Amino acid sequence: MQFSIRHQLTLIICSLILLAMVSTLMISHFLISEDYESKMQYNLQTTTESLAFNIAQFMQNAYNVNQLIAEYPDLKNLDSQKQYQLLTEIKRKYPFYQVLTIQDLNGDQTAKTSGSLVNRSERWWFKKFIAERQPYISQSYYSVFSDSPVTSIIQGIYSQGKLYGILLADIEIKQLQQMVETYSAGGESYAYLLDGEGVVIAHPDRQQAAELYNYKTMKKKVLLRDLAGIPLRDEKITKLRRKSPLNLRPLCKLSLLRLRQARSAQENTSALMARSICVHTGLFPYRESPNPGA
Repeated sequence: MQFSIRHQLTLIICSLILLAMVSTLMISHFLISEDYESKMQYNLQTTTESLAFNIAQFMQNAYNVNQLIAEYPDLKNLDSQKQYQLLTEIKRKYPFYQVLTIQDLNGDQTAKTSGSLVNRSERWWFKKFIAERQPYISQSYYSVFSDSPVTSIIQGIYSQGKLYGILLADIEIKQLQQMVETYSAGGESYAYLLDGEGVVIAHPDRQQAAELYNYKTMKKKVLLRDLAGIPLRDEKITKLRRKSPLNLRPLCKLSLLRLRQARSAQENTSALMARSICVHTGLFPYRESPNPGA
């Protein structure tokens, strides 16, 4: 009987020791996991803010260059050839521009870095500026000059306070794509850039940017092509495209309203979903076209 009690006490003591060890290991694992997640979230947040700052700086620099062109002394009195020379020199210095154009208030182009001069009075960006008389940066859309998306800076050209022309600059999204890819570590860690309406501007999966994936509507825009693979166009030479549903689920449900209202890279939020960490931050606010690519 004494042996039985001793045996039982031994089993109880061993069980308590084992329980204590298991508990210690679980607590240690929890603390290590919490510390790992905290460090990962901090690293991602730091990376996100750094990338956001660089992108904001890039766009601000492009905007500043546009402003310098628009304020070029006596620009309105230059003939078409001299305006062309000015624009081509700017494009040579800043290769992120796809095309630069100057048009008068009737929509007639007076200078263009490539292609023939045409009237743009029916284009969405021209109508928007004429109606609002405010400079803005558009959402991404398909350029009439290439098969790739661009974003445009539209700015007025003034002389002695009087508006007499409009400057348009198309910026190739591939420049932003390169910045995002530089910050993407590969594997399961990556960065991507959305505009204020949830449209992908840059993503390691380049197809998402090329087809303008929209994380808000969960749709994409696919260019329509003929049998030879050439994009189809309407009578205004605008590329035709079809909206299709997405077959993916975003890693995080971003608060797009909050992103649009964010005033700087310092206003950011983060979310821990399932076993994935997503950190996002807003860039500087700018005017966007509500209906790009039309």
